[in-house]
Amino acid sequence: MLPDQILNTYQNACSRLICLDYDGTLREFADLPAAAAPTSEIMALLQALSSDGNNTVILCSGRDYTDIDLWFRQLPLVLIAEHGLWTKQQNQPWAALAKTDNAWKVPLLALLQSYLQTVPASFVETKNTSLVWHYRQAADQVLAATKATELVVALSHFKQDFPDLQVMPGNKIVEIKLGSHNKGTCLKPWFDQDYHFVLVMGDDTTDEDMFKAAPANASTFTIKIGPGHSAARFHLADPVAARDLLAQLSRLSHASHQ
Repeated sequence: MLPDQILNTYQNACSRLICLDYDGTLREFADLPAAAAPTSEIMALLQALSSDGNNTVILCSGRDYTDIDLWFRQLPLVLIAEHGLWTKQQNQPWAALAKTDNAWKVPLLALLQSYLQTVPASFVETKNTSLVWHYRQAADQVLAATKATELVVALSHFKQDFPDLQVMPGNKIVEIKLGSHNKGTCLKPWFDQDYHFVLVMGDDTTDEDMFKAAPANASTFTIKIGPGHSAARFHLADPVAARDLLAQLSRLSHASHQ
């Protein structure tokens, strides 16, 4: 029932907000983060949706802002990186939501190094204000998942020294960051506006903050991509289904301007 509901609401709305996660939502996961660059299909979809004057399109990602800037700066999008720490309005420089002291990374990197030894082919990604332990390439996924659970528990002990530490298990990753910002808090200025259509799509634990913060009304569509319990109202199977829905919306935008 979702396609009819969303298409009808979209078509009849004169002001629309579209908030999209990237990895696992628009784009399938890759073994290495750098390998998940946007395809021509994704770029065309974002171009079509963001070129509609009735749309505000926000790409809200946990990625480092340098990746997001490199890939998407030429599109008329609002860009949000590192779970809301960095934002970029169109034709404006990147702005940080808060200043972060990265001294916390030193003891945590030492802990993560021990997990690199116990889970071969895992690796640590260092972002500006967060650390991510990836285990997608590990040959023994059962061991890796067990160690991920163990790591989350071990990281909880650092809360005494770093009360704002956030540990975010995800799709074959464990991400650690400092600060109270998240995808929900950073989107609040847009969620507080009176849009006639709101679409929020994400696939992972960090996207639950977006779903919970989104307006609770019939013209808001929160969609979890992939399986699993979620605060989202609806589910789609995978990024292919997500892109198909966005393609349908972009065709409605194109038709309305003929």
